[in-house]
Amino acid sequence: MYNMKRNKYIFAALAGAALMAASCTDFDDYNEAYVGDEGNNSGLTLWQNISGNEQLSDFAKLLERTGYSEKLKASQFYTVWAPLNGTYNYDEIAAHDSTWIMQRFLNSHIANFNYQVTGNVERRVHTLNEKSFELLGSGSAYTYDGKPMMTINQPNINGTLHTIEGYAEYFPNIYEYIYELDGCDSIASYFKKYEVNELDLDASVEGPIVDGKQTYSDSVIITTNYMAHDMLEALIDDEDSSYTMLIPTDEAFKKAYAAISSAYTYAPTTNYLDLSNLVALDGTVASTDYRSVDVDAAMLTDSLTKLMIAAPTVLSNNDTYNIGVFNNSMPVGIDTLHATTRMKLSNGYEVLSHTVGEPVQASNGQLRLVDTLAYRPWDTYRPEMEYKEVAAAVDATSASSYINLIDQRGALVTRFYNVDPAGTSVEPYVYYYLRNLRAGTYNVYVVFVSGSKPYKYNVQINFADKDGNIVQFGDTHPFSSSTLNTEDTYMTNMLDTCMIGEVTFPVSYAGLGDCAPYLRIHSNRSRFGGDRQNFDNNLKIAGVILRPVEYDEYLKKDE
Repeated sequence: MYNMKRNKYIFAALAGAALMAASCTDFDDYNEAYVGDEGNNSGLTLWQNISGNEQLSDFAKLLERTGYSEKLKASQFYTVWAPLNGTYNYDEIAAHDSTWIMQRFLNSHIANFNYQVTGNVERRVHTLNEKSFELLGSGSAYTYDGKPMMTINQPNINGTLHTIEGYAEYFPNIYEYIYELDGCDSIASYFKKYEVNELDLDASVEGPIVDGKQTYSDSVIITTNYMAHDMLEALIDDEDSSYTMLIPTDEAFKKAYAAISSAYTYAPTTNYLDLSNLVALDGTVASTDYRSVDVDAAMLTDSLTKLMIAAPTVLSNNDTYNIGVFNNSMPVGIDTLHATTRMKLSNGYEVLSHTVGEPVQASNGQLRLVDTLAYRPWDTYRPEMEYKEVAAAVDATSASSYINLIDQRGALVTRFYNVDPAGTSVEPYVYYYLRNLRAGTYNVYVVFVSGSKPYKYNVQINFADKDGNIVQFGDTHPFSSSTLNTEDTYMTNMLDTCMIGEVTFPVSYAGLGDCAPYLRIHSNRSRFGGDRQNFDNNLKIAGVILRPVEYDEYLKKDE
């Protein structure tokens, strides 16, 4: 969160933080005025001493133009590092508007409280624009942001004045830089939509009441971006943070949008089955059991596509996963990056290899312009989906329940659902909701816990077509009857992941809540079905996996 001052730009909110920082140092006099030698200008204000110094006339003009001259006349205590004439490009700075001059130049040279230098000094100064600059030196040689301090510790009745040769260079933070980079308007426009400006009542100075409404003589405006803070969980506008952010060029944004939007295709109305009333003995459903969800399809596609473009872009520099990739100490193949959204980018070196030019240094990290967002779809916008919770079971006994599978060491392997047929001649059905599934083509797997005998079963999937209409059982996606492995190597109490088939889902269900397709597993065995010596009458199901076909192809290639 960064503060932009309107009117006179007090930045009073920083006072508490600066006081806390000062109390934790060896400098006990930071909140006390300096008592100088007789014959100096200690009886004058900062403004009087600055405006009366011919070598600081350019700096004084900038202070007066922005109204800050009034602040340096008042009793508020400041330390000022004033750049000497001719040691910086005054004309270039003066060409900007007052807000820019205040935030990007003047406030880099002014701090709350008393920063005198004596003896050995090695510390950081937090200035009024929340930036941090090094104050270093010993004896009579000191520097501020690496610039020589020419005069030091000049006392004033409202602060301390130093002069420097050169100026403290302002580095925007990552959030500020987003809006300044050429050729990156697409990502900047997206973040701008989530920017909110609010009046900080505690930090603002109240003025008179006019027409029954409170006015403020000095207004502190807090700018917050809810996309960054709440959805990406990244404080990229916080000076005390440290991040690397991937900034797609407009062309990279366009390419990513085309790829990702295919996973977020919606129908205006999507129908689905509510399984809560599924009681028919044969597993069929009535028309009254169907529900529908209406959405603005174009808006939802656009919103989720852009969110998925942004979601993996911010990386914490303090995350141990990221450090090894940033400093190239991690071997290829173990190069996973962690985004602040907890997405894992398994091809970290490839992602970073698309950086255009050198990384841009910000005050709280760096930005990398990339000409391609080389995310793997299964890491981000079309992930593998795993479902463990049974939505409904038909023709199963009350004994059908979840059971823990324990290995020989007593550790939990998984929890599975044991399906027990309810009668002597019925064959049970088990249903799984496939919530949040993206549009695309998937390989379908059912994970069984192997028993003493193999299972016989078939699987069918019910989902919506591109117009949102349900594809019924017996139409396009009933899979043929399947039998688990009956080889001699078949083992007891092990997980057996069985490939069922390939399915293409025309529409996305991400963000639609209970609106979801479902998968039905039908046991071909009743309680006392024939051939009991060769096949198990129960089904032990540990879950259902839908894996994007491109991910399956990658895994097979990798193997």
